Amino acid sequence: MNIFIGSAPKEYHQGAVGRIIEQIRNGLAFAVSREEAVSAVLLQSPDGSVYSLSVDDAGSLVTTAVPLGTR
Repeated sequence: MNIFIGSAPKEYHQGAVGRIIEQIRNGLAFAVSREEAVSAVLLQSPDGSVYSLSVDDAGSLVTTAVPLGTR
């Protein structure tokens, strides 16, 4: 599954961040169960880099670059 989000704004803009979160939510709605947690989700940037998106114990989002197919 591919979800195109576009580039992040150069400066923080609440509306832009809200739209990005909504796009992620909509894209993952069918891939992730609402009743089953997963430890990480892999995302691919426009340049082909792959990142693992997870959450730490404080609830902060954490991204880590990973080679595709290793997680």
